[in-house]
Amino acid sequence: MKYVAWTLICLLVVLHQCTSPWQSEKLWLGFIPGVLGYHLAITLAAAGAWALVVKFAWPENLERHPPEDGNP
Repeated sequence: MKYVAWTLICLLVVLHQCTSPWQSEKLWLGFIPGVLGYHLAITLAAAGAWALVVKFAWPENLERHPPEDGNP
């Protein structure tokens, strides 16, 4: 699952560079300009992709656990 999450991040980087929505005059839901709707979709997909990275690809050794005796 780690490789799927990182592949999704790479795909989002490529999609973010896409310039075709700039020529679109289409309105999403009747009032959202196409460029803004495209960036909204990319933003939501990026948030979901990073949530997957944190859940499945975050290194376990970065977590700090308090000492057993209670002293910091």
